[in-house]
Amino acid sequence: MGVPDDAMLAPGVRARDLSVSASYPHFVTPPEHWTDAEADNLARIAAVVAQVGGLVGERPRITSGLRRAALNQAVGGSRHSWHLTGRAVDLAWSRHTSIDVLLAMWDAETVVDDAIAYHPHRGGHMHIQ
Repeated sequence: MGVPDDAMLAPGVRARDLSVSASYPHFVTPPEHWTDAEADNLARIAAVVAQVGGLVGERPRITSGLRRAALNQAVGGSRHSWHLTGRAVDLAWSRHTSIDVLLAMWDAETVVDDAIAYHPHRGGHMHIQ
């Protein structure tokens, strides 16, 4: 059956927190329950979100998480985007740059598949998968 939308996946991170879009909120359609595969992926990403927030002492704002196809198309995402399976998240901070966070992750040897820090002129957010 999967995981309910209000399930706590990591300290301070619920499943519904990972089904957002800062740019296209009207395209977000969180399911009542996530599939087991989506739940596993979201739990892994939620743990990274909690860990990264702890590294810099600020909870990140999740700007994009799990995307359905319509949302992914609206944001110009890749057909093979890891967002489509809940294996990627975009984050932003009010007191830190994405470079600050990336360096903190490097220093702490945070294990992720990929982390991309975008320049402030390109939104200043970080993509983690």
